Amino acid sequence: MHQETLQLIQILEKTVSPDKNELEQASTFLEQAAASNLSEFIKTLSDILRHGGNSPVARMAAGLQLKNQLTSKDPNVKLQHQQRWMSFPEEIRTYVKKIDEEVDLAIEDTEAAEAGRPPTRVSRHYARGALQFIVPILLVKLTKQEELDDEDD
Repeated sequence: MHQETLQLIQILEKTVSPDKNELEQASTFLEQAAASNLSEFIKTLSDILRHGGNSPVARMAAGLQLKNQLTSKDPNVKLQHQQRWMSFPEEIRTYVKKIDEEVDLAIEDTEAAEAGRPPTRVSRHYARGALQFIVPILLVKLTKQEELDDEDD
């Protein structure tokens, strides 16, 4: 892991500190990190959230920071966040969306395993990867079906 990521993890863990000084320092650091390069900040928060080896506190704080940077209950702020999101480079947006889906699927898998049932959702990326194998089979089957239909005429 990069030194900046490790530092951010330490700061995120301080967001629940009972020490007001540590809490204020953490808040100031997070505000400055967001102001200096928001898209990279969001990407790093996504990485921290995704990595199961990080402490639950760091992961929850990263998720909360992501939520606060990407959405709002106030319609005007929400619109600003949406416009800001669209200004991020496409590769950052795709990366963050993919990690978001991975985290959601991991949560679903955990909940399903705890309930003793299969997950209700699978990754759309899995489906995209499967297309390269499914399409040729379908083409062969449809071609054979058309040949058989032609013979009936």
